[in-house]
Amino acid sequence: MNYFTDQEKNILAEASSVVVGFSGGADSSLALHITNDYLKEIHASSKLLALHINHMAQNDSNIWEKHCEDMCTAAGIEFEAYQKQVDAKGEGFEAAARKVRQEIFASFGANTVIVLGHHLDDQVETVLFRMLRGTGMKGLSGMNQMSTFGDKIVLRPLFTLAKSDILERLDDRGIEFITDSSNEDNAYSRNYIRNLIIPKILERCRLEVRILHVWLSWLGSNLTY
Repeated sequence: MNYFTDQEKNILAEASSVVVGFSGGADSSLALHITNDYLKEIHASSKLLALHINHMAQNDSNIWEKHCEDMCTAAGIEFEAYQKQVDAKGEGFEAAARKVRQEIFASFGANTVIVLGHHLDDQVETVLFRMLRGTGMKGLSGMNQMSTFGDKIVLRPLFTLAKSDILERLDDRGIEFITDSSNEDNAYSRNYIRNLIIPKILERCRLEVRILHVWLSWLGSNLTY
């Protein structure tokens, strides 16, 4: 499968550095490997960095960090880990952790490309969650496959794949990944949507969801306010 568009390939080729957000989970593991594959193809793998952010929020956090480091060592990928605890007062852990990650991404140079493992299920989850909380047209547009973060470009090469597609590709390639058990706690609204609602939607309306995904991406690219 060709994960990157021609435009995205040019962006990766011209970047001074390519940083993949690497938690060690399924999505970021595939994102890291396919980015490494392409950069190897153009003899530019030396500018790839796997960035792991350890919030030290789980008993296994340090084990996960070691897993990520070992995987990168085996693949010959430069690895960097930040240990940053999260102050979740007043905004919740996920929002506070997102701010920490954004601060770290912002510290890289202007010609850095950031690669993230967001996928089709994430898009549906994000839009549903925003709808339930109340949102405008911008919120309904969800995420874009390619976006900007300050002076950096963000690529999401798995954006058209469902989670099941990602797991299948990891299995085909024999790539191991970690599983965060906290993602199975359906007491959290996002987990409830991710684990119970989205699988039912995709089971019944997979084609319609892919069409919706294309429309949401178009909407996000064409909003002017």
